[in-house]
Amino acid sequence: MPQTYKPIGTIRENTDGYFYIKVSDEGPRANRWIPYQKYIWQNYYHKKLPKGMIIIFLDGNKCNVNINNLAAVTRAEAMYINHMGLHFDDTALSKSGMLVARVMMKARERSKR
Repeated sequence: MPQTYKPIGTIRENTDGYFYIKVSDEGPRANRWIPYQKYIWQNYYHKKLPKGMIIIFLDGNKCNVNINNLAAVTRAEAMYINHMGLHFDDTALSKSGMLVARVMMKARERSKR
């Protein structure tokens, strides 16, 4: 076994401050580690994160992986949240910002018809 080997369950921090957890020794290297927030969310809800969705930190703190601080959003919703400045340090305000982003997206879809 190489000296740099890490066992399954090892948590590491990348250069951007996000945490990853090793979930497998098999397959491509990119599939062996997943974002820790995704791991927490999937274990809490007992299902895989749907394709096209990401996990955001409601309070903006990448170190706070408490399930109450995590929310699954589509990439489009995340774009609206970031572009429109709907992300706040306060969890309740960020949840409201998510809802505003969803309403704005629906309104835009309807105006295109």
